[in-house]
Amino acid sequence: MSEKQNFRKEALAIRRALSQEDRNGFSLEIVKSFRELDEYKSAKGIFLYMSYADEVSTTELAGNCISDGKRIAFPVCVSESEMEFKEVSSLSELKSGFKGILEPDRDKENAAFIPDIIIVPGVAFDRGLSRMGYGRGYYDRYLSALPEFVLKAGLSFSIQVFDKIPSGKHDKRLDMIVTEKEIIR
Repeated sequence: MSEKQNFRKEALAIRRALSQEDRNGFSLEIVKSFRELDEYKSAKGIFLYMSYADEVSTTELAGNCISDGKRIAFPVCVSESEMEFKEVSSLSELKSGFKGILEPDRDKENAAFIPDIIIVPGVAFDRGLSRMGYGRGYYDRYLSALPEFVLKAGLSFSIQVFDKIPSGKHDKRLDMIVTEKEIIR
């Protein structure tokens, strides 16, 4: 197992060790901090993901985006290496997909807007704004194709933020990480 794979495994174990109560409370704090950002307030369109297992919960944020008048889109994996974002106007449009993760209908048209913000999942992050995903590279490839002006944000529990994480040349850095304790830019 590589250094990166070992690190990913350890970071996942650390996140899994958080109690459900802490995960819920921290998720609410993270969403509250994110919604207070000027970038969020001025954003018209946001790409985000529906949380899975013990990730920071994005369900409330998705609902907030809709009630705040934002256009939102969620990812759908369309091949072994590619994902597309599909716009929804209601969370009721999401159905159980890969690993039971809620996602839009695969047959929907791709989102017809470029987001102001894309929120990306991660297993681990560091203070240099590096992100470690789940190892498939979907987001790194997708982020490479986005215009520079799109704000790339990670939502993370503070225990997922390290001084330095292993990263490679294909790993894309973020512009911001929001935790329950701080905002790292």
